[in-house]
Amino acid sequence: MNRRLSLVAFALVSTLLTSGCGQETVEDGEGSTGAGASPSTSAEAPPDRSADAPADTSARTIEGDEQGDAAGTAKLSSVRVTEHDAFDRVRFEFGGGVSKVFAEYMDELRGPGRGKKIELAGEHKLVLVFVGVARQDPDVTVDPTGTVRQVRASGVFEGEMIVGVGLGTEGDGPAGYRVETEGSSVTVEIAHRAAPRKRSN
Repeated sequence: MNRRLSLVAFALVSTLLTSGCGQETVEDGEGSTGAGASPSTSAEAPPDRSADAPADTSARTIEGDEQGDAAGTAKLSSVRVTEHDAFDRVRFEFGGGVSKVFAEYMDELRGPGRGKKIELAGEHKLVLVFVGVARQDPDVTVDPTGTVRQVRASGVFEGEMIVGVGLGTEGDGPAGYRVETEGSSVTVEIAHRAAPRKRSN
């Protein structure tokens, strides 16, 4: 398990301050994060790579375009989900870029403060930690798909925002995914089918 992400999601939660960074409630339905944000449109998304479904399920760290201090100034402005032939794309738009993204499949999503478990729809939970984010109360609502069942943001502490993406995939096991950063956006692409199991030698 990725040491950094594990510390954020589990080890540190018992020491986080509960004041001002409580759990966010997320409701499924059409919409996006932030006042006045528009629903998802494929025209705004990166080029379609439907024949190139991701297969890697491992934990990873992605460097962003911004390398400021940990507290950060980026604010989440919208979350959009679009369906493609072999994968679904979740695009996070920020007002200002994030410095890093940690990504890992985990058994459950936990919030800051006392680490209370947060219910997240879907058999598999892909947990993302965005670094360099300003304190805010993110209100995430997305229109669920067959793969992306729910997206929930658990709050911000010391410049880090934890987001869970609940997934339902075809087959047995988690699906491969890829994470890319470009300017003020972070794009996560998740395959519709479970990743092939590696054969042991």
